[in-house]
Amino acid sequence: MPILSWQDSYSVGVACIDAEHKQLISMINRAFDDSKKETDLVILERLAADMRMYAMVHFATEEELMKEHDFPHSENHIKNHKMFLNKALEAEQAVEKGEDTNPIEFVNFLADWLSGHILEVDKALGTHLNAKGVF
Repeated sequence: MPILSWQDSYSVGVACIDAEHKQLISMINRAFDDSKKETDLVILERLAADMRMYAMVHFATEEELMKEHDFPHSENHIKNHKMFLNKALEAEQAVEKGEDTNPIEFVNFLADWLSGHILEVDKALGTHLNAKGVF
């Protein structure tokens, strides 16, 4: 059973952003499933690196659209992105240091963060972009 499932309420009305959000949800679910089969360290190492790298691509998409279409809340949105990237980097560093890790805690953080970010922050961006003719 997935920890996070795509719901129509997650759609921001911009196809490229929705597609990338679906990919992020898929990555979180894959890690959750893997947590039942692999060691904590292997799962967290792969998940933290994958999430950080993919998030950088996704955040670049959003941030370029914000810049191109003069999104008035860009600064706060970008701060939110940086917080996520810092959390992923902290997880990677914990693995490198060999610290006791729990990938389920990180997966739960990712699922909560992503659903909250989409429903609260990205929805506003989607509304703004739709008003500018971006779908």
